[in-house]
Amino acid sequence: MGHRENTDAPYFAEAAYTYDIPQDWTAKEAKALEFWLNDGDDSNSINELYVAPEDADGDLCRSSLSDWDNWLALYEHENWWGVNVSLQQFNCNDVNLTGIAKVSVGFGDAVSPGGAGTVVFDDIRVYPSRAFESPPADFDGDYAVDFRDFAYFADAWLDNGWWP
Repeated sequence: MGHRENTDAPYFAEAAYTYDIPQDWTAKEAKALEFWLNDGDDSNSINELYVAPEDADGDLCRSSLSDWDNWLALYEHENWWGVNVSLQQFNCNDVNLTGIAKVSVGFGDAVSPGGAGTVVFDDIRVYPSRAFESPPADFDGDYAVDFRDFAYFADAWLDNGWWP
């Protein structure tokens, strides 16, 4: 995204990608948009994070991610934050999810000044399904129950009183 200070209008900074051909975000029963961000600098002063898909007709749905706990999963891996957003959040302004021409991710509310710094976005993808809550047997917090969770359980089962 580059360094940007949202002290002057239009009070937002974003990274945008325009598809060569409009994309069907509902194909293969897609349910979630995932992207990764790296704020890169502890001195960043950020404000409202948003995602804004735009269809081929120019209809735009700018959806704030300020209400994290209600509809997305956020997790950290080596200074990168993974963000999962339910596609249901983009049912506004007649946006046609079967013909997405552009997607933008950014910071700011386009109304009030605030926020400065550098943020990197990467790996913006649409998925058939994503976990929005960690399963009960997810011991390592990666939103999947896999061999690493089994290894954790096998290593600690006697020490933690899990055995009857």
